[in-house]
Amino acid sequence: MFGLSAETLAAIQACLQRYPEIVWVKIYGSRAKGNYERGSDIDLAFSSPTDCSADLLEALDNLPTPYLFDVTHYESLKHEDLKAHIDRVGVVIYRRGELNEALMA
Repeated sequence: MFGLSAETLAAIQACLQRYPEIVWVKIYGSRAKGNYERGSDIDLAFSSPTDCSADLLEALDNLPTPYLFDVTHYESLKHEDLKAHIDRVGVVIYRRGELNEALMA
């Protein structure tokens, strides 16, 4: 899914679970649209009462994956076109309190 292995998605979700303030995370961009290339980065938008982008990006970058991450705090977005893109093509890959494997089925 999204050109990522099940192991990579599970590692991302496990990392996200360490941030109780995160409500949901959507993958967007080329990976959500299906026009990604092998080395495409992973664009993630997250909803949270506080912006933990820097810490989250560091944690994701330390995962044993070959991918680069782009992390966006949804509530801080001022660029309405990007927000609309996330709303339109973004796919939820994590939701606090849910069995996240079910989101990937």
